[in-house]
Amino acid sequence: MKKTILIYGLALTGALIVFKLIEYSYFSYRISLDAYLGIVSILFLVAGLLVGNFIRKRQSVVATSAEVKEANPVIEAAIQPQPDPAQIEDIGLSQRELEVLTFIAEGHSNQEIAEKLFVSINTIKTHTANIYSKLGVRRRTQAVSKAKELKIIT
Repeated sequence: MKKTILIYGLALTGALIVFKLIEYSYFSYRISLDAYLGIVSILFLVAGLLVGNFIRKRQSVVATSAEVKEANPVIEAAIQPQPDPAQIEDIGLSQRELEVLTFIAEGHSNQEIAEKLFVSINTIKTHTANIYSKLGVRRRTQAVSKAKELKIIT
């Protein structure tokens, strides 16, 4: 972290020095304002491209490490038990309620679930209440454990 801060600090210091040199040449040689603004815009373009390239490389490294974990989906699918569609149908959970139940099992709050599903928090509360009544439970933890017991979620 300190290395990153130091690199960005040095880069900004270098940019400030370049700007001051351009400013000095502007006032000493009376270059036009258009030329000065053009030089500054080119410098910002180059800086943006460099930072964007750096960020893209970092994200690809993170994506690559995630891809390594998913290297063989056949083995992972065999290891993880699949939800039982007959149980889901018997209980009467809708597809949306199943999605909400899955997010609850992952530990998301109602607000986070609402943001992920692009609905209001009241809609999530309604889905949660429906899930509780269909599973015959009163709390989130009970709903998750009952759903796992019935093999509705993994």
